[in-house]
Amino acid sequence: MTPLKRPRLVLALILLLATLFLATQFGQLRAFAQVLAQGQPAWIALALVVEAIWQLNQAAEFQAAHHAAGVEQRLPQLLPAVAANNFVILALPSGSLSTYALF
Repeated sequence: MTPLKRPRLVLALILLLATLFLATQFGQLRAFAQVLAQGQPAWIALALVVEAIWQLNQAAEFQAAHHAAGVEQRLPQLLPAVAANNFVILALPSGSLSTYALF
């Protein structure tokens, strides 16, 4: 197999697994959508705004830590690291075995 085809094969496998996961968990997605539909839009919007501010604040903290170490980083570059950090710190300990399987 050529080196160029291997990443395409891995990407195709990831997309296939993601499609299978969504197809088998569609009932859970529907239940989640029903719960959101029962919520008040103003509170949901406020929660999303607060979450975005929290993510940006943490990215700024990461940026300051990088700056103190002499490494210049921009906020958009740090946002994926902040999201991964929050997932590992918050979602994994509070989840079940299925969360570990997802991780």
